[in-house]
Amino acid sequence: MGGIAEYCGSLTLSASARDHVDVTTTLRRDQRVVITIMDRSGALANGTNAAEVVVNAKGNGQHAPAQTSGDVDWPLKVFYSERVGELITAARVYETGSKHGCELSGTVLTVLRELLEQNVVPHFDGGLTIQIDSNLLGDVTRVRSAMALGVLQSVTKAFGVECGDSDAATLVQSAFAKIGEYPVGLATVAGLLIDLPGHLAPICCRPLDIGDKVALPEGVTLLGIDSGTIHPNAAKKYRHARTTSKMGTVLISRVIDAAKSNPEPWHGHLAGISVSEYVNQFRDILPTKIKGAQFLERFGSLDDPAATIDPKDTYKIRSRTEHHIYENERVRKFVERLAWATRTGKSKAIIEAGDLMYASHWSYGQRCGLGSCEIDILVKLLRDRGTAAGVYGARISGAGSGGTVVVLLRDADETRSAIAGAINQYEQKTGLSTTVQPAAVLKS
Repeated sequence: MGGIAEYCGSLTLSASARDHVDVTTTLRRDQRVVITIMDRSGALANGTNAAEVVVNAKGNGQHAPAQTSGDVDWPLKVFYSERVGELITAARVYETGSKHGCELSGTVLTVLRELLEQNVVPHFDGGLTIQIDSNLLGDVTRVRSAMALGVLQSVTKAFGVECGDSDAATLVQSAFAKIGEYPVGLATVAGLLIDLPGHLAPICCRPLDIGDKVALPEGVTLLGIDSGTIHPNAAKKYRHARTTSKMGTVLISRVIDAAKSNPEPWHGHLAGISVSEYVNQFRDILPTKIKGAQFLERFGSLDDPAATIDPKDTYKIRSRTEHHIYENERVRKFVERLAWATRTGKSKAIIEAGDLMYASHWSYGQRCGLGSCEIDILVKLLRDRGTAAGVYGARISGAGSGGTVVVLLRDADETRSAIAGAINQYEQKTGLSTTVQPAAVLKS
């Protein structure tokens, strides 16, 4: 729960999945950085179901014939300009890695550059080899975030550098922000670091704060269903939604600054505004939509590298903004319902928690414009099974526009059978193939 509202300061809830990525870093003596990638899930194969997909280039970043295994390597000077000791931009490093390897190679090089820029690892001495072995599933944001985090942890360990979870999450998020390709929030990255069997991790980004674990009630669990599809412009749609909500933040800030008062401190985060405050004070001042050129002329550009306004585009400010305010309240109510169910054992609380998931799913698609017809079909089929079958709630997850559906369910064979029936119907209706991802939340 929470999703993209993380970058507006919302409370989010995370649970670990059972897929993983293994990253091994070894030191070299030839002043080179070598990257080897093995993707066993096909998550990086542009929608194909390849058993193994690896970077098919080698030798100084130059392309080689396609092969089933291989690597990409560069001299260490790939990080530096012609001026001694000066790093080139993150965008240029990412472009180099992506052009002469794959997009993930660009991500890896960008993470390495961040370690150099922040002086976490002052230099890479004789070079390094990074081997990535992944069976990750899900949306591209999750996959790349997990791999980037694995690389950062492996490299710092190889160089004997201590890097705590909070620092690691901040570094990865910072690296992504500088290239703007896959904007991610701190909660997305930090959630990957937390493994709490039987619990969810509450994470808030005002700044990064990991709260007390939230227990799942006895007999209740989660799973993810990879829908088998994602919109080809998912990253663009995500950035558009982010940009629009930031435009709403600017407008609300102007009202607050003009009044020079606010009942609750909000520090520029939409989630710091309650629903009642929003409805009574701010909703009517937000335009339903506005042209980018009009906004730029009146208010200027945004202070966010991942939020660039296109003068020719149209932005639905009101709906995109209010999603974050309502979502923060939904997440908090969701936590309350779980706690109530744990204390009392009453199924009504779990049913209400599931309803909040359905409401979140609707808002994600209708208010943020990040839904998809296929995902809506899957969620409806799951909801049709009903709470009597133990299917309590479902919602889109990750970057939206396809990807994974998270399901809250009774931990029982008959419930899994009901879900399997919904998945079978979905696959017949859409012609897509799904993958079920049990969450690592069952109590040990």
